[in-house]
Amino acid sequence: MERQEKDYTFTVYRTIQQSVQVTVTNVWYGYPSDREVDGRELEQLANEAEHQAGELPDGDWKSEEVDTIYALFETVEE
Repeated sequence: MERQEKDYTFTVYRTIQQSVQVTVTNVWYGYPSDREVDGRELEQLANEAEHQAGELPDGDWKSEEVDTIYALFETVEE
């Protein structure tokens, strides 16, 4: 049986008014994984999302109002 990879979507904020959504695949020992992650691993995925967001062009960022700068996550359900 083929395992389905688990993706996590993070909303990354770079200023008070700009954000972008980035989807990061959970990787375990170099391979996509469907297993649940713990708090430490989720933090690593959030850091990866922030890194990927930093590589995106300005046109990919949307403007909105936020109070603080942080990353939120949502799991992608299929």
